[in-house]
Amino acid sequence: SNIRVGDEVLAIGNPFGVGKTVTSGIISATGRDYGNPYLELLQTDAAINPGNSGGALLNEKGNLIGINSSIYSKTGTYSGIGFAIPSEKVIQVASELIKFGKVRNSWIGDFKVRQIRLNLENNLMPALSITKIDNKTSFKNPLEINGVLEGDIILKINELPATWVNLTNALKLTFPGDEILFEIYDKGNNKKVLVKTIASS
Repeated sequence: SNIRVGDEVLAIGNPFGVGKTVTSGIISATGRDYGNPYLELLQTDAAINPGNSGGALLNEKGNLIGINSSIYSKTGTYSGIGFAIPSEKVIQVASELIKFGKVRNSWIGDFKVRQIRLNLENNLMPALSITKIDNKTSFKNPLEINGVLEGDIILKINELPATWVNLTNALKLTFPGDEILFEIYDKGNNKKVLVKTIASS
């Protein structure tokens, strides 16, 4: 979470099967969605080639900050753009596998939202309008249990602006049983709702 563009990094791997290799570079960007919009990959210009996948991406202090995963290249070899899965996601997935034998996703119900901009007291702000809540399951989902309804508008998610990115971040970085704080706008009234996530089936 403290990684910044320009930070120096080292990439470790076994490119082309030649043996252990270390290359150096910087963090070129964060939050990339290349190949998967939910991972928010780290981008680096440290040389990463076929065979580097699964290797460590370290910061200058030797801390693991990511796992090398892929490159962008028209030739299949190094072109200055490599990607790594952030360590916080690696820890989350590994913890789930060790404890449960599979990766469980946090779930708060099946629902659809639409990105809007809401004018509140002459302040235009991003918001998410809940256009549908699917209640076809045999039990109420966490949103319904806490009184969140179709037509409600989400103003904030864990005190952050209500955007699609912040919503998916809240879900993917949350373990089942953790809570997500929503600020809801309903017919002119604001309310804060704490929704406890459950494991998706």
